[in-house]
Amino acid sequence: MSTLNVIRSGLFGLLGSLMLLTSTLAQDASKVNIPVPPYQRCDSFKYQMTKEDIEKDFVVDLPEQVTYENGVMYWEANEQKYWPGLTYRENDIWYGKASITLKMAPKSGIATAFIRGKQSADEIDYEWVGKDTKNVQSTFFVDGHHKERVEAKYSAGSSDLAAEFHTYDLVYKKDMIEWWMDGKQIDSWSKNEHPTAFPANAREWKMNLWNGGLQHGDWAGKIDWTSEPKSAKAAISAISFESYCDADTVKGQHKTLGGEVETGTTPAPVQPALPPPPVAQTTTDQPEAQPEVTQLETQPDATQTPAIDGIMPPF
Repeated sequence: MSTLNVIRSGLFGLLGSLMLLTSTLAQDASKVNIPVPPYQRCDSFKYQMTKEDIEKDFVVDLPEQVTYENGVMYWEANEQKYWPGLTYRENDIWYGKASITLKMAPKSGIATAFIRGKQSADEIDYEWVGKDTKNVQSTFFVDGHHKERVEAKYSAGSSDLAAEFHTYDLVYKKDMIEWWMDGKQIDSWSKNEHPTAFPANAREWKMNLWNGGLQHGDWAGKIDWTSEPKSAKAAISAISFESYCDADTVKGQHKTLGGEVETGTTPAPVQPALPPPPVAQTTTDQPEAQPEVTQLETQPDATQTPAIDGIMPPF
């Protein structure tokens, strides 16, 4: 057998092996169950006020200051430990209605907060300051800063927000934010009316107490731990979230933020075309033609937001 025929035979054998290998890889890839973040949870969920149910989805800050009794969760702040609360541990919510039913903490200087978003980034808040139990405040940040307004106050009239349970909803849509209290809309902010002053990426979800009097006494009130009560307590009887997904998205599924439904499997990779069999050389002086290889260009991640100090405390 000539040297050329030996080369041909070896190449055909190699190509056959490659085709078998790529076919096997394609079959195996269809069985891989790897979610592709970021994705969105497309259902509604309501939490029981028990340690087991809360810790299933939330990181609890200062768990020794968080207690549960008769279907109610309590956060208690004192002079040494004044930031008990919850942070949702997943990255699978975006637009939707976040709801809480609570009695605010009444001590001057202590702020109660219910938040969508992240400190020093995009953030949407409900806040209650302990020196004022008759009003609730709505506010937001864009890239860690107030834009076009600071906060708005809503009066509860004769109600004492520290003595009675009330339900508060943060409704976050792609082009609108709405604040609701006991089924009544009390504030709103439109992206269409304020295109450069709208928090477009307030994905996180957290709630807590914090000592607003340390740096913002004019706003939250000065705090005196020697006077009664020597601690501040908030009571929470309900927490829930309702995702706003596209109408054609099945509840219980996840969808990618680009709008595609995430089924939990990774599609088989597209295999490049195999090069044709080599052509017999007319001379032994010319090298064999090599297949052209095209490399995919990787784009840098340009989504990082610089940290800018806001007014909220660390979580």
